[in-house]
Amino acid sequence: MMQQVATYVNLVVTTDEPAGIGPEVSLAAAIQFLQERSDVQVTLIGNDELLRYPHKLAPDIVSRLQIQSVPLRSPVVCGSLNSNNASYVVNLLDQAIDGCLHGRFDAKVTAPLQKSIIHDGGTPFTGHIEYLAQRCNVSHVVMMLCALLPSGFLGLQVPRGICELLLLPLISP
Repeated sequence: MMQQVATYVNLVVTTDEPAGIGPEVSLAAAIQFLQERSDVQVTLIGNDELLRYPHKLAPDIVSRLQIQSVPLRSPVVCGSLNSNNASYVVNLLDQAIDGCLHGRFDAKVTAPLQKSIIHDGGTPFTGHIEYLAQRCNVSHVVMMLCALLPSGFLGLQVPRGICELLLLPLISP
């Protein structure tokens, strides 16, 4: 009898601005998502000092949550942006993009970053979308923002994901 091997959707998350909310939100969101989905594996790209697992994390979650540590260029002071870490943020993006282009990851998610800090750090940068288009050598890219909308909002009877609402006309028979 052949044993079935589990296949996972491999997501990569760039934790982006080290002095901002990116690392904390990325870790919390990844853990929550992994608790809801057993068919996903998540790799967080960022500095491991900023991405510490909470105590008592279920072994199943630990096995599907990887941290790809990247060294910071300068020490981080929470809430204090530092253009010396601009190349760190660009490096996170590059590692995730390269991983997607080479088939290691199936999809990429990004955390918030401060465009002006990257630009001040010496990299011309107008945003994630433009950078992604340039790195992938494509002329047309799109951004999708998702959020859970509470019941009552826009007349919804039950909470619905905004992405679900946008995609329903495309996927409904």
